[in-house]
Amino acid sequence: MKKLLLFATTMLLAASSVEVAVAKESVNAEKSAVEAVAVAGPRVYSNCYDGYLNVRAQPTTQSQIVGRLTNGSEGAELLGVEGTWSKVRVNGVVGYVASKYLQSTPTDPVYIDASIVVGEWVWTNMSGGAIYTIKSNGKFTFENTSGTTRSGSWYLSYNKLVLKYSNGAKTVCTPSGDTMEIDGWDYYKN
Repeated sequence: MKKLLLFATTMLLAASSVEVAVAKESVNAEKSAVEAVAVAGPRVYSNCYDGYLNVRAQPTTQSQIVGRLTNGSEGAELLGVEGTWSKVRVNGVVGYVASKYLQSTPTDPVYIDASIVVGEWVWTNMSGGAIYTIKSNGKFTFENTSGTTRSGSWYLSYNKLVLKYSNGAKTVCTPSGDTMEIDGWDYYKN
C-alpha cells in the first residue's frame, strides 16, 4: 500500500511538473511572438505628390539625405515619431521622413519624374489661350485669356499627373515629352 501511495504521489508530482513546463513554454512562445511583432513595427507608405520622400539622417530638412521612400506598396517600417518627423527603416536604412506625407495604406507607384510636369503649359488658338503653371511645391494655377483663373494641388500617380482643383474637382493628365493632354486639349511646355 505504501508503495502504491508513493507511486501515485510521484506520478501526480511528475504530471504537475509537465503541466508547469508546458505552461512555461507556452508563455515563453507567446512572449517571443509579442517581441517579434514589436520588432517588426507597422508599415507606412509615402503619399508625396511627386512620388517619393527623402529619407534623412536627422529629423530636419537640412540633414543629409540617406535614401528615398517611394510611393507604392513597399512602404517602410515605422520605428517611432519625433514631433513632425517619423523614424523609419527603408531597405535596411534607418532615417527620418516628414510625417505629413505618410499614410497607413499602400499608395499608387509613380513612373514619371516630377521635373517633366513642373513648369508652364500653354494652349493657344485663334481666339485665345490658356496657361497651366505647375509649381514644384505641389500647387498649380490656371489662367485663360477670358479671365478665368483656378488653382489647386497636384500629385503623380503611375504615369499620370492629377490636378485637384480647390473646388474638389479632379483632372487626370497624360504628359508625353513636351506635350500634355489636359481636359482634352493638348498643352505645350513653354
